[in-house]
Parts: sequence; C-alpha cells; structure tokens
Amino acid sequence: MTSGMILIVGPLDFPTRNAAAQMMEGVARSFQQNGYSVRIIGRATDPQHIGTSLTISPGVEAVLPSPSTSKINFPTTFRAISRLSSVQRPRAVLLYNPDAALLAAVLASKSRLTDRLIAVATEWYDAPDFSHAPFRAIAKQIDTNLRMRHLLHFVDGLIVSSTYLGEYYRRKPTVIIPGVGIPAGPIEPRSSDDHPGKVLLLYAGNPFRREARELQGREMKDRLDVAIDILTDSSMDDVSFAFEIYGITREDYLLAVPRHRDILSGVNGRRIHFMGAREASEVRTRLGQADYTILIRDESRLTRAGFPTKVVESVTAGVPPIVSETGDIALYIRDGENGVILPNGHEERVQCVKSTILNHGSNHDAMADRCMTESPFEIARVATLLNTIMASTPQGRNTP
Repeated sequence: MTSGMILIVGPLDFPTRNAAAQMMEGVARSFQQNGYSVRIIGRATDPQHIGTSLTISPGVEAVLPSPSTSKINFPTTFRAISRLSSVQRPRAVLLYNPDAALLAAVLASKSRLTDRLIAVATEWYDAPDFSHAPFRAIAKQIDTNLRMRHLLHFVDGLIVSSTYLGEYYRRKPTVIIPGVGIPAGPIEPRSSDDHPGKVLLLYAGNPFRREARELQGREMKDRLDVAIDILTDSSMDDVSFAFEIYGITREDYLLAVPRHRDILSGVNGRRIHFMGAREASEVRTRLGQADYTILIRDESRLTRAGFPTKVVESVTAGVPPIVSETGDIALYIRDGENGVILPNGHEERVQCVKSTILNHGSNHDAMADRCMTESPFEIARVATLLNTIMASTPQGRNTP
C-alpha cells in the first residue's frame, strides 16, 4: 500500500540523462522513500523509445511521448498528463521548469487532474540577446516573464533550487532543494599509466551552444575560458596536473574562443585534453576517478536562481569541486573542507589552484571523505523536505 502516486513532468531525457533528469530522478527516489509511487513524463534520447514507457530505476517508470531533440510538446504532454491522471489520480503533479502554455493549461484543469500542483523552478534566465534570432528571443522572454512573474504564484507549492527563488516566492509553500545526489556505486581507480603522478582535474558539460562563434565571456554559462586561463598561466609551469574536458571538442572550443589557439598549443596547453562527447556512464566513471572538478561561473540572475548540478554530482562522487562563489555555493561548499572556493581576481585564483594541487596529498583525502559522509544532497534529507511541501500545500483549486 503506497501513499499515492506522484507524477513528474518536464524536459527530462531518458535513457541518456540530462541534468534535469538526474535531479528529478533523485526527487523521484526521495518520494519513494516517503512511500509514494512515481511516474515521469519526459523525452526519449533514442528514437526507438519515443511513445513508449521505460523503467529508469526500481519502481520509477518514465513515459516518453516526444524526442529529446524537441522542446516539450505542449499538446502531446498535456494529453499524457490527462491520460495518466484518468487511470490513477496523482497526489501531486510536479512540473519541472514548465513552459507558460503547459503551466496555464494544467492550472486551468487542476481540479480534474490532481490534488496538488507543485512547480519545480531551478532557473531564471537573464534577458536574452535580441540581436541573435530576435523573434525567438522575444518569445522566450515573454514566456519566462509570464511563467516566473505571474503563473507560478498560482501553484500550490514550489520546489526551488536557491534562496534567491525561495525569497521571491516566500508567500507560497516553498522548499529549497539545490540538487539530489544519486551515488554511482564503486568506481575502479585510475590505472598506473593514466596520467601518472599528475593530479586529474575534470570538467563535463556544455559551456555554450553548439557551433557558437567568437563568444564574449559572459555569453558562456560555464566560464571554461577562465579555467583554461588559470591552468595555462606561467605560474603553473612547475605544477603536475592534467585537465580533461568532456562535452565539447577542441575544434568546437576554438570556434567559440579563438584567442586560446596559441595558448592551447603551448607547453601548459598540452595538459588540457578535450575528450568530446562521451556516453554518460563513461563520464560518471571518469568523474569518480578524478581528483577535483572545476567550475567557474559569473554572478548573474541565472546563477543566483539555480544551483550547478555539476557540483551536486561532484560532491556525491566524493570528488571535491574547485568552484567560484556564485549564488548559494557557499551554503553547501565549505572552503577547504568539502571543496575549494576560488577568490576573485586572476592572480589570486591561479595561486589558489596551484596551492590546491601542490598540497593535494595532505588535503584531498579529508575533503573527499567529507563529500561522501556529510553530503548536503543526500536522498534522506530531500525526502524530509518533500514531506514538508506535501504537508503544507493546499488542495484547493487556484487559477490565474
């Protein structure tokens, strides 16, 4: 006998999981720990799974009505919600960063579909660049403003990823969940001929859109260019490390950051390894073998509103992150205890990274142990917060 069914909906990609899918799979497991059954409406990364159901973990089934190459299709997704709700009425429907059209439709039909409507809000983009695809940028801006400033005030409760959003929606029942860590299990250690004697740093992600050209720094969500500036600084000449980058090729990177062509050809640049796109399972294994991850972002509304999944994954894998202090980072990463928080300024950052690598032997193991034993992202903690939002959300019918 379960406590009822939870239905989670969003641009959640399976079986190859994007960051959204990883977070919401963790939320699903946390709901299971509280006695609920869970179903997910997401997107298929493999054409053979479009229109099918897929078991993604014990007791969690995903319905995949559309491909991952498209945005969530509003009519198709709404029909899937209606169909599943007619078979078993959910105790709650969770919409992950929904488009305004889908959110408005579910709000209007809430009394028919579910007891509670809970929105998951993990991002709030800054104003887009209207010089690039202006009509699309205008449409996105309208959708963002309608969703964030108006429609989300009518849901029964919110799960948000930051204190910034928690404060903005403080009049609604709200819990802050920056991320949920799902342990990957035992990882084989690096072999003796795998960067022997070197500290392994890792970045995995997509710092900019594919085929981007000559980007300015703030056009990149993840400042991979700043990380490379630090690691190729002349002060790092006598430091033994390797930096592996997963998600993009060297050619993709140089199209976006052509100023680094000569730098990457230099002595320190040869320690930067672009690995390209790899299977998610391979990247997770390599993450578990790394000594540190590195992630640098600029302060903006986007970084204040969200929390990096990359940091959640790194801590969960027992790998201390080297990270810039943006948004809520300092609430979860304690400098020198379970990670390294970079100071401001290029020279200061170079010295911080250099010191971290040179003192690797004495500091790393203690930080890695704290990541594993004192994780703020563990499922048990999230399960408690989800019980709070389920208990505090009303079951009335609110419509805009």
